[in-house]
Amino acid sequence: MMKAALLLLLGAQSVASASLRHRKLERTLAENRIDEQYIVVLHESVDVKSKVSALKTKLPNCEINFTYEEETFHGVSLGKVSERQLSDLLEDPDVVFVEEDQFIDTRMEQGYPTWGLDRLDDASLPLDNSYTYQYTGKGVKAFVIDTGIDPHSDLRNPSCGYTAYSNCIDEQGHGTHVAGTIGGSKYGVAKDVELVAVRVMGPDGRGSTSGLLSGLDYVYQQKKNNPRQPMVANMSLGGAYSRALNNIVENIANAGVFFAVAAGNSNSNACWNSPASAKGVVTVASSNHNDIRSGFSNYGSCVDIFAPGEAIESTLPGNRVGLMSGTSMATPHVAGVAALYLEANPTWSAHQVWNAMQADAISGMINDSGPGTPNRLLSTQNIGSTKAAPVAAPVPAPVATPVAAPVQPPSQCKATFSKCQQSSECCKKKCSYGFCWVW
Repeated sequence: MMKAALLLLLGAQSVASASLRHRKLERTLAENRIDEQYIVVLHESVDVKSKVSALKTKLPNCEINFTYEEETFHGVSLGKVSERQLSDLLEDPDVVFVEEDQFIDTRMEQGYPTWGLDRLDDASLPLDNSYTYQYTGKGVKAFVIDTGIDPHSDLRNPSCGYTAYSNCIDEQGHGTHVAGTIGGSKYGVAKDVELVAVRVMGPDGRGSTSGLLSGLDYVYQQKKNNPRQPMVANMSLGGAYSRALNNIVENIANAGVFFAVAAGNSNSNACWNSPASAKGVVTVASSNHNDIRSGFSNYGSCVDIFAPGEAIESTLPGNRVGLMSGTSMATPHVAGVAALYLEANPTWSAHQVWNAMQADAISGMINDSGPGTPNRLLSTQNIGSTKAAPVAAPVPAPVATPVAAPVQPPSQCKATFSKCQQSSECCKKKCSYGFCWVW
């Protein structure tokens, strides 16, 4: 009896070991893995509905979490999968590969006052305490793939496009802050863009790759149904490398949606992360008010551009405002600027938007950009000019409207980060440690 039990145990261990080494299995970092949960990618010729029905019979105790039926991604997300069932899936001829599901999270660091908008329209430091813009993102949809968006007086009626939860209300704050930087009337880059919440993360700021794929499926459906609608998508989130995630993002970008994605906050190579390592997206690193790469920001050849990411003031749940730092905060600056390009040139592809953004970026401005990192800083100075429009016919530009940057003080007061002796010098800010700060 003992010998038989031992043989059964060894057999189970053998199945588990073989599964973990299988050529079709895409593994992730142990600390990110969601136990017994997998993303199953099917061949394009396979009918997803029929396959799901067959899997329910073949794997009766497994949970069907999500199904993916668009051209960009064919597959299913399963939960409560045993090692033996995993082995069966890996041997299934309908399966291209199986990926361990993993946690994704926001790319945020807590921080200090806002200057991000002001930096976009200035060629160099010091800042001029204004944000001048010709376009507002009117007619462009911006998908905020995040923790949801909370109603806010600075946000113009954001809609709930998709949720992996019960609603699109932001219980964490990250998505609302990101949305404000993209399209807030005071704090936003593109003040008339149409904000659409795609909620894929919960109140703890975490989600799963499988849930994110379902949200991306929704974004693709929107582009498929409205091919002439200019669209941008912001992904201030990420996790370890994911072949499935990179594949679907690349396919949707090729369909015409401009993606701005966060490089990550581990001060390491962005190519180790997804979707930062995906092709066809614009991966954003963070810079500070001195044009130095933020100490937390990832770097490397997968980074495409830098944008302001430290001490960014924007909207928060409860009709509040607050400061956050991270590549999460840098990324929506890029998404907002992409919306400006698309208002000026609504027929442009995502690739054409990036070509113009890259041409208009300020080169060589970032100090300590990091090993192998392209040294480009986001700029709005040439949107609507011939330099920024190499493909589309020029569009008549509205009259430029100078607007004071929301957190910069009037000229008679000392600017944020200026030296001070007392708070009265700082224009509703606090003098702390010899410098002006936001309260």
